[in-house]
Amino acid sequence: MFSSNGACDQISGVASRSRPKIQNIRKVKGYCIEPARKTFEVLKAGMESLAGDGVVVSQMAMGAFQGYVSFPDIEAGIESKGISTEGIRVQAMTLDEYAQAQDLQVIDLLSIDTEGNDMNVLYGSIGLLSRHLVRVLEFEVHKVGHWGVSRLDNVIALLDNLGMVCYWHLNGDHPILRATRCMSEAYETPTIKFWSNMVCVNQNESRLLHLLESLSDQAEEALKT
Repeated sequence: MFSSNGACDQISGVASRSRPKIQNIRKVKGYCIEPARKTFEVLKAGMESLAGDGVVVSQMAMGAFQGYVSFPDIEAGIESKGISTEGIRVQAMTLDEYAQAQDLQVIDLLSIDTEGNDMNVLYGSIGLLSRHLVRVLEFEVHKVGHWGVSRLDNVIALLDNLGMVCYWHLNGDHPILRATRCMSEAYETPTIKFWSNMVCVNQNESRLLHLLESLSDQAEEALKT
């Protein structure tokens, strides 16, 4: 049930903790992780030309463990391939380890697009998430890879415990629906869980959180009509 208190009556009291004020203008830096060799080379050359040292591009894989994995040597830009038993050996790290190596104090936007390996990347980010160092998190939800055999509600519950409020960005006229504490069996059906994105907001990000909550309320009201 949705109400003036927010999606599923759960928004009351969320985002009540204060956070440090951030200046309107500040220098930011981007970090791009790409395991495919040819795509990495294109990205690195492009970022050096466009952003100089403003974007760090690394050839490696992100996951739930540290070590090495094999990745197929595919043409640049192909997104449908992932970790396999054959290919080029690529270093694998957790995002927690990578953030420590890069001395990252906060991540404004963490965007994960790993063709079904998103959950493993999230598991390797528990340290960052538990310390509330990620302001906004975005990842894909579909039927490929681990998503084909795993339940989304377990991931949403984990993120909820880590202080992240998640919203489902679905296709259609009213795409924003709250997922945190609003999951149902219907959300696990192949039709709904075909291909979409989840955006999760740190509960301290009050302005963004209330904007998404308002959009979710509007979508729910529209779906009732």
